[in-house]
Amino acid sequence: MKPASKLVRISGKTVSVLTRIALVAAILAGGFAIFHFLYQTRPTIDPLDERQLRPRVVVAEPVRMAVRRQWTGHGTARAVDAVNVPALVNAPVKHVPEQVIEGRPVRRGDLLMQLDDSEYVRQRDRAREEATALRQQLRQLETEARRADQRLELEREALELAQRQLQRTLELAERASATPQDVDRARREVIPAELSVIAAMDFIENLEPRRDQLRAQIQAAEAAAGLAQLHVDRCRITSPIDGIVQSVDVKVGERVGPEQRLLRVVDLERIEVPLRLPSGAARDVAVGDPVMLRTSSGRRNAEWHLQVSRIAPESDAHTRSLTVYVELDQAELMSSYGDEPMDGLLLPGTYLSARVESGRPQQRWVVPRRALRAGRLFLVREGALSTVPVEVDFTIEMPLPQTGLPDELWAVLEGDEDLLAPGLRYLVTAPTTLLDGQAVEAVMHDGQITDAPADQADQSAGGAEGEGSEGGEGSEGGEGSEGGEGGEGGRP
Repeated sequence: MKPASKLVRISGKTVSVLTRIALVAAILAGGFAIFHFLYQTRPTIDPLDERQLRPRVVVAEPVRMAVRRQWTGHGTARAVDAVNVPALVNAPVKHVPEQVIEGRPVRRGDLLMQLDDSEYVRQRDRAREEATALRQQLRQLETEARRADQRLELEREALELAQRQLQRTLELAERASATPQDVDRARREVIPAELSVIAAMDFIENLEPRRDQLRAQIQAAEAAAGLAQLHVDRCRITSPIDGIVQSVDVKVGERVGPEQRLLRVVDLERIEVPLRLPSGAARDVAVGDPVMLRTSSGRRNAEWHLQVSRIAPESDAHTRSLTVYVELDQAELMSSYGDEPMDGLLLPGTYLSARVESGRPQQRWVVPRRALRAGRLFLVREGALSTVPVEVDFTIEMPLPQTGLPDELWAVLEGDEDLLAPGLRYLVTAPTTLLDGQAVEAVMHDGQITDAPADQADQSAGGAEGEGSEGGEGSEGGEGSEGGEGGEGGRP
């Protein structure tokens, strides 16, 4: 029995091994079948032409044109006519008209404020009364002077009679017809007459200083009256210009002093903007050159196109800047001030950026600012990318429809006509991942493909617009390798 049971055990082990081998074989066969099925049903990829592997770039032809150099600056608008109305006397505020408030228009000569003038009225009246009294004294003195002149004339006649009597007495004494006593008596009559004439002359001479003194006192009194009247007139504060009340600084009852500001009146019809430009602009900017002013908000409707009205003769040594002045006439807009929104009205105190164009055009090569990187311009020659070093003389900000591009920021290159040959094509947007010498497919900014076989031109042009929207290749989105960088409307 022992050999039979041992044989049964050996047979069971053999069956177990065979079963395992069969199961493994079945699993391997099933896996191979699945692999074969997947391999047979795999997607197939058509091989691409080498030209289809080239990145597509947007190019344009350089343009040589007459451009005007632009200078940028900044300034703050101010009113040409703006007055701080001061007090000219020391007096309390008596009255302020109801219409004199901030924001209300006033005309030249309108009453802005009335100060209390009672003290100066009393001073004026007192000085006038004093001048009247002094003039009366002067008239009395002139009457005395006329009487003194008459008295002097009579005294001189009396002296002349006495002298003639003395002369006759001396002649009689020579003929022994008169005694020495008669001569002495005649001389005694002459002496009092001479003394009377001398006294009359002294009185008249003393009248002249008194007359001059009274005249001086009258002039002083009249001057005091005139000054008091001037102070009375100065108590009436009127507007020196047509304008709008900016501020009222005092109230009724407050006492004000000379040179203290009472109101501020601003005329918005004429606005002036002093612009600070680099001092190098002196060789290009002239009176009459166009100027574009823009508010810091950058709104399109907040622009003013004006001209340079005058130029300061000196540059500021500290800021190295040149000051030019621009004037704006807003008389038409001010005709409806307060009745309509102040759209387009430039207010004093507004901070502005400015662009001044030189009046002398220059023939230069012009490319978009975004086409340059690290001082190099990227070109496409015979289907390969190449670069040339360029130097930017200055930049301009304005649309240039003749280039066919919608850019507004342009680089004006330094160099003569031989800098760029006609027919060259440059990349509208400077790449960041492409290398010099790499094969590329050039697409004009208007969608036309260059440097491609004729049979592929239509197909490439048709797919240029769709591919760029995925952040890959596309004629309107710049290079595909840059993830949709740049474009016809892109900015650097």
